[in-house]
Amino acid sequence: MQTRFNLPIELIYTVAPVLIISVLFYYTAIIQEDVNKIRPNPDVTVNVDAFKWNWKFSYPQTMGPDGQPVYTIGTDTTIPILVLPTDRSILFVEHSADVIHSFWVPDMLFKRDVFPGNVINKFETTILQPGAYVGRCAELCGTYHSMMNFELRAVTPQKYDQFLAAKGPGRRRSRR
Repeated sequence: MQTRFNLPIELIYTVAPVLIISVLFYYTAIIQEDVNKIRPNPDVTVNVDAFKWNWKFSYPQTMGPDGQPVYTIGTDTTIPILVLPTDRSILFVEHSADVIHSFWVPDMLFKRDVFPGNVINKFETTILQPGAYVGRCAELCGTYHSMMNFELRAVTPQKYDQFLAAKGPGRRRSRR
């Protein structure tokens, strides 16, 4: 048997979903703002440059003997290693030379797309645990996409400073 109008049930079926969606939207907006928050002076900055089919990581706060930032770059036979300190705020500045790539370290539970052209993505994080973490491109970017891997090594701040000193015997602009 069909009833003609049941205003209380119609109101419940309308108001309840609107309330649920409003609450979910509110918390999504709050969390998204927190995830995208960037401090004015991070402790470490690393430039992430993606290209077919590898990565270049440069440390703009440390200059090499040639006056250019020190960097590590992957080749056909070498996986690049990104060395970062624990317990410091790290700003990633991402750019792509050719197509859309995606910087992804599964253990960090975070992925950010890397776009070509004048689009520069940024995100900030702090790594708490030392260790070696697998990183890869998570965006299908071409023929050798599956080979676009890297390793992130999180080390103590002292070992990070030693790494930079060995990599770039030039001057260092420290923030801490």
